[in-house]
Amino acid sequence: MGLAVRGNPTRVPVATGAQLAAYSGFNAGSYFEQPYYNTNLDFWENDFCFMGWTKADNADRPIFHRTTPDGAGGILIRNASGLFEVFANNNTGYVVFAAIPAPTDTWMHFAFLRENGVGKIYINGKLEFAAPLTKNLDFPDAILQVGRRADNAARAKELALLRVGATAPNAAQMAKIYRDEWPMFQPNAQVSLHGTYKNVNALTRDKDTGLLHVATPVSRSIFAGLVRIESKTASLGSKIAAHDGMILED
Repeated sequence: MGLAVRGNPTRVPVATGAQLAAYSGFNAGSYFEQPYYNTNLDFWENDFCFMGWTKADNADRPIFHRTTPDGAGGILIRNASGLFEVFANNNTGYVVFAAIPAPTDTWMHFAFLRENGVGKIYINGKLEFAAPLTKNLDFPDAILQVGRRADNAARAKELALLRVGATAPNAAQMAKIYRDEWPMFQPNAQVSLHGTYKNVNALTRDKDTGLLHVATPVSRSIFAGLVRIESKTASLGSKIAAHDGMILED
């Protein structure tokens, strides 16, 4: 069940010349919503993870808000006044699970997850908070809004690469996710295949250099991690091999 686009959120590059886009321009009528109750987001005692990138300031900047129509249950993840905050509703009112210092006016990777009964918050790949979290986060009839609070009291600034999952990455995986994704947020970072052809003829990874070579019918793109660092225009076949910086094409 995907997100419905409400209004006209704006797509903007995450940095000057970068290919990766973020969403901004959130307002009363522009946001994302999953308008139907989704039981897959009812996390009982199992693991889960909310993750993504945000750019915030000192205002109230909600990221995810999942709540019941009457506000009797829900979860709110936001940045506000230099803090990354997670609120959970206990049917009598929202209570703070955590509020920890977070950077503003720069891209920040965040993750709120539960791993084996422990709630954890990671900022830029580093564990910043952990405490028992055994509460069942199941909210019947709840809907999810992204980019604003359900009561329309506040809106996000910029958001990118948001995701929710029913598993919890461990500490090493969280650090790697941050390291792998951070280069995409740098000026002029290219993250797609070179040219207009999207059909991949062949690909190979050079075990010595760590670079990935991806061939289309008209070009070869070279990736270091998730960022394309070089491209070559050529008529290529369906085979490619790479070893210690040497490329064989057929």
